[in-house]
Amino acid sequence: MTQTIRLRPAEPEDVAEMLQLLAEFDLPPFEWAGQPHSSYTVAESAGKLVGTAGLEMYRETGLLRSVAVSRDWQGQAIGRQLVAERLSAAASVGTTALFLLTLTADRFFARFGFVPV
Repeated sequence: MTQTIRLRPAEPEDVAEMLQLLAEFDLPPFEWAGQPHSSYTVAESAGKLVGTAGLEMYRETGLLRSVAVSRDWQGQAIGRQLVAERLSAAASVGTTALFLLTLTADRFFARFGFVPV
């Protein structure tokens, strides 16, 4: 049976779970304070946080960051949904350039048109 996945803006009460998920993949933590409410999106199923993705804006330039999906939920297109949602958010605010840093997921992000620089 396929579980329903819902994407929604992250809330302050999600931060601990988000940071724990990032730590599982040795991804750097983020600073919640001072970030616009809509900067991070989470994926959840039955009230359980199963993925996260962030978008930090620096004028017209964006940084896609903190993309992670729980190992138990990988292979179900959740990462693709999260990235697509953050790319749409970037486009909606007029982003002219979007970057990310990765050491392990370059092939995943290439699906979205990212190239090494």
